[in-house]
Amino acid sequence: MVNYYLTILVFGQSPPKSPAGQGRKRKLDTGKMKALRNAGWSYEKIADEMGCSAGTVWNYFNKQEEKKDE
Repeated sequence: MVNYYLTILVFGQSPPKSPAGQGRKRKLDTGKMKALRNAGWSYEKIADEMGCSAGTVWNYFNKQEEKKDE
């Protein structure tokens, strides 16, 4: 939030918005995630190992479950 206000003060305008869907996406090693989960690791522990949030791990596995149901 500080950067937002700093940009307004320095440049006199709001910073440009990034296009939808072009955030900080990066590839995760999903094979490693699956292996860790199969080894009994929690979402939180996997997230720490992978350098992402537990929500990201949870979303990945839930999307996999949805694909199996189809």
